[in-house]
Amino acid sequence: MRISVWHVGVVTLAGIAMIPLVNQGLSGDGRLQGTGPSIADDCDIPIALHLGAVDDRFDLDRSTVSRALRDAIAMWQGASDHTLFRETEDLGMAVTLEFDERQESAQARGRDRDELARMEETLQTRQTRLRRERDHLSDDLAAFDDRQNAYNTRGRQHEEAVADWNAGRVEQTAARRAELEREREELQQARQQLPEARRQLQERQETLHARQQQLEEDARQFNERVAAYNRAAADSVGFQMARYQRHGDDRAIRVFRAMGDNELRVVLAHELGHALGIGHVNDQRAVMHADLSSANRERTALTAADRAALADACNIGVEDSQR
Repeated sequence: MRISVWHVGVVTLAGIAMIPLVNQGLSGDGRLQGTGPSIADDCDIPIALHLGAVDDRFDLDRSTVSRALRDAIAMWQGASDHTLFRETEDLGMAVTLEFDERQESAQARGRDRDELARMEETLQTRQTRLRRERDHLSDDLAAFDDRQNAYNTRGRQHEEAVADWNAGRVEQTAARRAELEREREELQQARQQLPEARRQLQERQETLHARQQQLEEDARQFNERVAAYNRAAADSVGFQMARYQRHGDDRAIRVFRAMGDNELRVVLAHELGHALGIGHVNDQRAVMHADLSSANRERTALTAADRAALADACNIGVEDSQR
């Protein structure tokens, strides 16, 4: 009784490199006007003001704009005991939100940004899932390798036992023959099962590889869109977001771009500073810095540079603050 032992070929998993998802900052800031006629000649306080027309295409209701204006006033008022501004129903400096291509472009970029954020989240979820499935496959490959090695070891042992039987080196009893027959049947069963297990592993490997390639392509397209977004956003940097202006006794603050109430609050606070006769300061975190950026976009209080500029422009004492 002889059997030949079948050695199953080793199944290997090609390395699946996880790609980095590029996020280049999704930028796009604006410039806050503040030179020449856009700054008041002197600090003529208190300044009477009122909320004028609000174009509803800003997606900011009037109550939200009114609250942002009050908060902007409070940022300055909190720095001094002097009354700097006086809100009225319809007298004094008008504060308006005027919709044009600046806000329209910003809203379009905002929609693009939201879509890119969703795309990135989806890609990261897919990447995490792929990594998890890759790890599971690696574990299953290791288990298959152990199973294959155990089969080969058992097969060699069985061949040696059969050779001893055939050479008469062992006692040829019915029980021993039955044991060898049982081992042969078990090995044959394992021999039949191993190819199917290997096929399933190879199929999973091919599927993962295809999904990895698709993920890499989708990530490449995503990164191209991010780069295009940032190029377009960079082209928009430096446009005028708002303007304080004065003609004789008529004053106005005209807002041309505000993406949300936080940004609007800082833009209004900046232009209120110009109405007080304050120019730009060098601190990027300051309300009165020339540019709106991540450093100052969500400020709720003045910086030391802002307060110093207020004291200098209005010749008044200001409250000390650590913020």
